[in-house]
Amino acid sequence: MLIDQRLKKDYYKGHILGAVNIEMQKDIMNDEITDIHKLVKIAQKNKVVYIYCYGGTCAKNTVRTLKKEYNIKNVINIGGYKDLVELNDAT
Repeated sequence: MLIDQRLKKDYYKGHILGAVNIEMQKDIMNDEITDIHKLVKIAQKNKVVYIYCYGGTCAKNTVRTLKKEYNIKNVINIGGYKDLVELNDAT
């Protein structure tokens, strides 16, 4: 499963083929990541979940949260959309 955690508007401008958009925004007031429970359910149903964001940092934080707070081990940060697109263009 491939998750694009960017804003919907960015997802619709372009995304990796097959990616599902689940916006992961940090709720500063509660220090929580919104929609994290959706992602936990997806991770529990899939062997591996690959997550990317715009630059890689948000995906890294989401993966860390899933591993530390939810004991979900099958999630992998694959970096940022812009880097993935550049890598694809280089091949």
